[in-house]
Amino acid sequence: VAFAASIGEVAYSRLCNAPGDWLLGERVFRAAAYGLEPIGDDADSFLADLAHPLSEGADATTYMDQLSDMTGETFEGSGIRFRRDELLAVSEAAIHWAEETAQALAAGPAQVVGASTSFDQTGASLAVLRRVKELAPDKVTVLGGANCEDEMATGMASMAEGVDVICSGESEAVFLDVVREALAGQRPHGIRWGTPCTDLDGLPTPDYADWYAAIQTHLPALSGSLWVSYETSRGCWWGAKQHCTFCGLNGMGMGFR
Repeated sequence: VAFAASIGEVAYSRLCNAPGDWLLGERVFRAAAYGLEPIGDDADSFLADLAHPLSEGADATTYMDQLSDMTGETFEGSGIRFRRDELLAVSEAAIHWAEETAQALAAGPAQVVGASTSFDQTGASLAVLRRVKELAPDKVTVLGGANCEDEMATGMASMAEGVDVICSGESEAVFLDVVREALAGQRPHGIRWGTPCTDLDGLPTPDYADWYAAIQTHLPALSGSLWVSYETSRGCWWGAKQHCTFCGLNGMGMGFR
């Protein structure tokens, strides 16, 4: 929510609605997370394919301002295109956002700082957690989410410098273990392998108060048109019988509950 506010709701929506195989969420955080050249090693060829028809020759600031004036209908569907200036401006904004976010978390009272990564959230998560660890080495940093499922956790651990613990799979229980260890003055580390929860009624009801407060602070114009998804089951009853070939989800938690 805070990053959407920092680059503008329209620019953020365009990133979110771009084709998934462009991996724009990872590309724009490449410099912030890994200190690499922004956008990607294939930036020239990639950006040549995304030539945007608007405002050729406009500088980055002007272009971002123009994007803020665009309507949602302008960028719906697969016709989204981006210019080099726009993506470089977003990449620069990602560096500043990650630094400001990490400084706030490092200065805060929380002893455990966690991030979740599903789809294009790995670079953003690592950019913040790595910087938190540099600023406040005593804090425990944790990464979880769908991108840490099963053997992906091992791959994530190989690149997650500055992350103390990676939670893999359904992690309500193992995450609590991490918190308890941190509060006891221990130093939790490594991969924690979660197991599928069989008592969903035993889980706490999510509290979205902080999220609503963030919307009010950063994107108040959205506060009247929000919807929130909720979970009534886990796993997939069909997948437990015959896993769909296109599905990369559910892994260890395929069993329907």
